[in-house]
Amino acid sequence: LAGVLMEMKEQLSGTIKIIFQPAEEGVRGAKAMVAASVVDDVDLFTAIHLGTGVPAGEIVCGSDTFLATTKMDVNFTGTGAHAGGKPEEGRNALLAAAQATLALHSLPQHSGGVARVNVGVLQAGSGRNVVPDCALMKVETRGVSNQVNDDIYQQALRVISGAAEMYGVEYDIKLMGSARSCP
Repeated sequence: LAGVLMEMKEQLSGTIKIIFQPAEEGVRGAKAMVAASVVDDVDLFTAIHLGTGVPAGEIVCGSDTFLATTKMDVNFTGTGAHAGGKPEEGRNALLAAAQATLALHSLPQHSGGVARVNVGVLQAGSGRNVVPDCALMKVETRGVSNQVNDDIYQQALRVISGAAEMYGVEYDIKLMGSARSCP
């Protein structure tokens, strides 16, 4: 693209910025670029998403394959205990997170179209003889439309709540970002 623009520079006027957006998957890159005043003097903005499956040298335009998404961090908080001495005194945050992970990946397909849930990170525990008192899940939902993503996100919230209740632990959810689908 930059090469084509340079070849056409005599036919163009104004300032052209080519920006590679950092952290676009986490929906945080655009916010950081606006905060850094990168786009303050821009009169017209055209966004291009890099993708795979397109032969080298080709540019494909369209907006029909980008999924709406919601990103969240889920923290489960239980009670630590010695696993060999008094495990009954513990409330296992790892088991709650593991249960939620398996249940999230078992959610049924959506009749409205493509829907996805992924747990990309699951961290918990500090030793093999300790009932883990905390666990972190990094989760994303995606849907072919805003409605499908919203439905899957609501199902995910119910799964997380149910897993926490099942193991007698608390949980909190921090919304890390979201992006709406543009029909």
